[in-house]
Amino acid sequence: MRKPSLHTARAITLQDVANKANVGLSTASYVLNNKPKAIGAETRERVWQAARELGYRPNMAARALVTRQTHIVALGIPNVATAFSARVIAEIQKQAALHGYDVMICDTERVNIGVDAGSAQSHSAHTVPMPLWIVDGVIAFFGSASRDAESKIQGAPTLPIVSMGTFSIPGTDFAGLSLFAPSSEAIQWLLAAGRKRIGFLVPSAADFSGDERHEAYVSEMKKAGRDPIFIHTENNSRLAAYEGMKEFLQHNEPIDGLFCYNDYAALGASRALREAGLKIPTQVLLVGCDGIEDIEYLDWPLPTIELPIPEMCAHAWAFLQQRLLDPNHPLQRKILSGQFKIR
Repeated sequence: MRKPSLHTARAITLQDVANKANVGLSTASYVLNNKPKAIGAETRERVWQAARELGYRPNMAARALVTRQTHIVALGIPNVATAFSARVIAEIQKQAALHGYDVMICDTERVNIGVDAGSAQSHSAHTVPMPLWIVDGVIAFFGSASRDAESKIQGAPTLPIVSMGTFSIPGTDFAGLSLFAPSSEAIQWLLAAGRKRIGFLVPSAADFSGDERHEAYVSEMKKAGRDPIFIHTENNSRLAAYEGMKEFLQHNEPIDGLFCYNDYAALGASRALREAGLKIPTQVLLVGCDGIEDIEYLDWPLPTIELPIPEMCAHAWAFLQQRLLDPNHPLQRKILSGQFKIR
């Protein structure tokens, strides 16, 4: 007798799961949809076990039509390939999994998550559109270099949006990072170490109006009676930092201290400094920002500003959940401070 094809076999339904678990249809639905209802742990496990044994796969399209929710959230973040972005993505995905959501990752340098796919604005040379009907809400990370990404998200005013990072979209909930105090502490540390020529390594395309790293650097250098030394890079990559630092050293006096926009910049700049015959940290002291894991494996210590990424992501997720439950809830805001760490 011919065996039925996997493609023609009847799809397992929610009713099948309920029957196997010996519960009502509504109970099975509450359990599998993670709805807040008083259902015992043993019953919940029995429903999940039945679903696993039957190979139950919910019809997400049908569920979305009924509930008007897809249980998908968009995370907008630039440069998704970097260690910092990967850490943010992992933390948001952890929060989503705990609450029965999936996450759609959108690199805001390439994906326009604030414009409908059919609009003329959506089809540019550098970005592609993301259909907004797919997601229930958006969490968007903003740093100085990604500030222009704000315009890519403002096209969705009716969609719940939570901003996080060092900047926010006006009128949105915000889980923010404060960098002024730790940046000031970092510059003061470089000055106390006797460094005379302290540079600030930054992407040339970044908008630093209001950036606390920039403000702290300029403020501390002014208080010390020193002229600021800006060393520009083409972008946020290690290669750009290496090339920018190399270019600077070819045309300027060497520096003896360097405050870097992020840890990636510090890694790239360090290679250019060593190639120029400068020893780290004896001749040049470097300070980074982010606290990525990569710097733990250097053969020289890199002081950095460690950022509370897990806490920021937890607050951002909680804000989005509250906004989904109550669109008229008062604006939510939590600012967390980075910590300057000497290694």
